[in-house]
Amino acid sequence: MLDTPTVSAASAEESAPARPEASAEPTAARRADFRLYWSVAGLVILLGAALRVRQWMFGRGMWGDELFIAHNIHDRNFELLLRPLTYSQSAPIGWLWLERIALLAFGAGEQALRLVPLLYGLALLPLVAYFGWRLMSKPAAWATITLVAVAPQLIAYSNQVKQYSSEAFWVTLIVCIAVLLAQRDRLSWRAGIVFWVAAGVGVTMSALAIPVAGALAVLLVLQRLAERGRTRQERLRNLGRFMAAIPVWLVLLVTMGLPMYRASQADPLLRAFWERAHVYPERPLTDLPATWAWFTDKVTGLGTDPLEMWSLTLFLLILLLGAVLCWRRIGGLSVAMLLLPIAVGLGGGAVSAYPLTGRLAVYAVPTLIILAGFAASSPSAASASSAASPPLATRSVLGWVRCAVALVGIAVLMGPQLRTDVDGLRHPASAYMMGSGGNLSEYREALRYVADHKQPGEAFLVTRESSNAQSYYGPTADGIIYPAEAGACPGVNAATQLAGRTRLWLYETTDYTDEENKVLNERLGKGATISEHLFRGARVLLIELPTGSTAGTDVCIL
Repeated sequence: MLDTPTVSAASAEESAPARPEASAEPTAARRADFRLYWSVAGLVILLGAALRVRQWMFGRGMWGDELFIAHNIHDRNFELLLRPLTYSQSAPIGWLWLERIALLAFGAGEQALRLVPLLYGLALLPLVAYFGWRLMSKPAAWATITLVAVAPQLIAYSNQVKQYSSEAFWVTLIVCIAVLLAQRDRLSWRAGIVFWVAAGVGVTMSALAIPVAGALAVLLVLQRLAERGRTRQERLRNLGRFMAAIPVWLVLLVTMGLPMYRASQADPLLRAFWERAHVYPERPLTDLPATWAWFTDKVTGLGTDPLEMWSLTLFLLILLLGAVLCWRRIGGLSVAMLLLPIAVGLGGGAVSAYPLTGRLAVYAVPTLIILAGFAASSPSAASASSAASPPLATRSVLGWVRCAVALVGIAVLMGPQLRTDVDGLRHPASAYMMGSGGNLSEYREALRYVADHKQPGEAFLVTRESSNAQSYYGPTADGIIYPAEAGACPGVNAATQLAGRTRLWLYETTDYTDEENKVLNERLGKGATISEHLFRGARVLLIELPTGSTAGTDVCIL
């Protein structure tokens, strides 16, 4: 990834010291260490890949938010995707372009549109494994990659037409590059190019990559300015090499990153939605008790979604231990960098600039898991000792005990997640439910039922909420309906579509709200015989209209 090869920290701490008469022994030990590490990591990566590919192959129907994005990708060319999206949606431009390429290459089906999220979800696994090889001990790295492999939300969003797996990958990649750079004595031209190119591409693929990359760069600059043992000229020359490629990031930021962010902030419906969801502080930040209550509530919520840790207390204890051991192993700056993504999100939420909640926090899950994984670091035989330190053998035993306890804690946290994953393998149709279960809706099956049973000449109407799915999956409807207010319609009413017809098919979604549906069913079903067919998140009604029916005069067509 970077220009100068670095021996794995795991190898350095766990391989035996070289003997003068056997200079080839360290190389052989490193190779054996490499094979052992990647054999185990490879098996874990295969497990994570299998969990993700299983969901992708099942091809569950798209739900509401996926369909809104799919409409934009389907209906727009590359140029039009540069403009604010319809249906109050927001997504990075580069990610939208990749989705458009997938659609043109493979069609508009679920698997085609979920291919890009799947590939990002798969790519995250070796990325975390590589970071673990470079800077963590083997037990810590293996625990980390396992937690990432089985994390339910990372699996779920690898199989949705949403950008969250891309967010997780790019934020993690940029943070990992920065942490590796922080370990170097000097920053080369090539290292700067790697960082700024990754940050620039990340801007087009992830909204959170913008502030995260900027903050990481500031930390790296401050680190180099504070270096001791170098002249001011040497420090400036070092920074110059690092900053030489920043124009790449600035160009992509101005042309593709900021326009996307401004569009999402300017959307009044999106803004109102998040305000109704109470994701931002409702009191001024100077109201310290209210701000603290907001912060603790936010952290507690993130423990459930997206981290899905059944015990937030246990996870925070492991995270704290991981931060301490990470500090001792690779420095406090690395701890700050791994905590930076979640800190940026919390800061954005505090100033009402970013709604850090649920799926919008998925980007920070891998870096939090990496930091927690350091809790399982094995004891280092090369650690410095002093006269006040316990003997080396004692420290080694205590270190392995601490490592074992951390591994047990991680396994305990992982248990419910593995149970969720096993259920996902066995029952992919109902796997990884989010919130009230809207993501499990099967609008597609309900619409297929209409297409298979509706006869020529029979009416087919859909509600406003359900038109999203019907317009994507079909079949063609005779109109989108809503209840008339005060008994009158501003335009055409549904009676004009029902005149002379005896059968009406009505398609409704039920996963968000059912109140309007009930009103429509009552008005259209007066004196009629109704057959109801239920699906997950949707309902199909077959209404047998009596002869001379005047149903629909109080129902409007949009």
